Amino acid sequence: MNISLVKNKSKWKDIIQNIRSQIVNVETHYNISPKNTSTWKTHLDYQLYKVLEHHYRMGLESFHDDIPEINVDMIYKQSKIQFKPSFEEITEYL
Repeated sequence: MNISLVKNKSKWKDIIQNIRSQIVNVETHYNISPKNTSTWKTHLDYQLYKVLEHHYRMGLESFHDDIPEINVDMIYKQSKIQFKPSFEEITEYL
């Protein structure tokens, strides 16, 4: 829960991979059928869902802190409304 998914994506993936590999290690070491660890894996998936939901909510609340401010001017030129910088340049920031 304490690792930011946005800022530490690779670390988060490494931790999840480590947990999943430990389950496989237990299966092979104790000769357990993967079918018998399905409850354990399901529980892990539920916990991961809770973490993802938590980070999704926190991300929505702090979204404005993470993106840079972009100043855009609207200009009426040649009988059209145009943006300065252009729309294409604006999307490059995101």
